[in-house]
Amino acid sequence: VGKAFVFNGDTSLITMPASESLAVSNLTFEGWIFPTDINQPRPIIDYGGGGQASPVHLWINTSGFSSSVPGAIHAVIRDRGGANALEVNSAAGIVVVNQWNHVAFTYDTATLTGVLYCNGFQVGTATSTTAIVPQSFAPLNLGYRDADSLEILGGYRFAGLLDEIAIYNHAL
Repeated sequence: VGKAFVFNGDTSLITMPASESLAVSNLTFEGWIFPTDINQPRPIIDYGGGGQASPVHLWINTSGFSSSVPGAIHAVIRDRGGANALEVNSAAGIVVVNQWNHVAFTYDTATLTGVLYCNGFQVGTATSTTAIVPQSFAPLNLGYRDADSLEILGGYRFAGLLDEIAIYNHAL
């Protein structure tokens, strides 16, 4: 209480081993972020370890791949085989630098819909044409993408503060 995780953008990270309690299909990610940089893509929550692709992730300052979109929110959920994926993006300028922002991502397997929120407002939505069940029994990283990830931007880190990060196994 009264404290947050501090990420310097270069060496800070939190990583947890794969756990059944963190393996989710329906999901909600949410938390408070205080970014100190909106000029390059930064991970908030990123599943996956070395030699793995990230089946689920939530980032800021990008709309995917390696593009830089200051203040945008980006989320991806991929099925176990990696053939089907759902990407959800917000517009630029949603997340404000040097202030607290509440961000959330939900995915509901019943409706096949992913939704992004910032400060209580829906800022992005997308619907899949097929069911997606991610391989989320994987290491979980906060503010970090594993340097040996099969994804681009391996080793990227968050810059700023993360607080009250929560992961739920249902869409709120």
